[in-house]
Amino acid sequence: MNAPDEQLIQISPREDALVLSVQTAQLTTLPAVDEFDQTLRQLLESRSELIWVIDFRNVTFMVSPAVSTLIVVMKRLRVADGDLILTGLHSNIQRLFELMRLDQVLTICPDVDSALAAIRRSE
Repeated sequence: MNAPDEQLIQISPREDALVLSVQTAQLTTLPAVDEFDQTLRQLLESRSELIWVIDFRNVTFMVSPAVSTLIVVMKRLRVADGDLILTGLHSNIQRLFELMRLDQVLTICPDVDSALAAIRRSE
């Protein structure tokens, strides 16, 4: 497997969490979703951070396989007493998550700073 493609996801380790910024506007094509899935799965295997913040401020739309990848990542992190926090959701994606009731399962914050603040408060 190739190294994570930092063109799709920019990786920024912080003291409280691993911050991942998605750099593409749409996770809608099979190649983009496959790369997203492979990158996150590789990071699950190679990184020790248990709290992940994924910043979607650049993403305006995503298809259900990308959402499925997020569920897998969330479950893996929570099994290890970690968590997944999503930030910067575009209104289209926020509505999708609300319709699927994923907003009740996934931790969602407006931006990376508020997610990191929430992590610090919970420690």
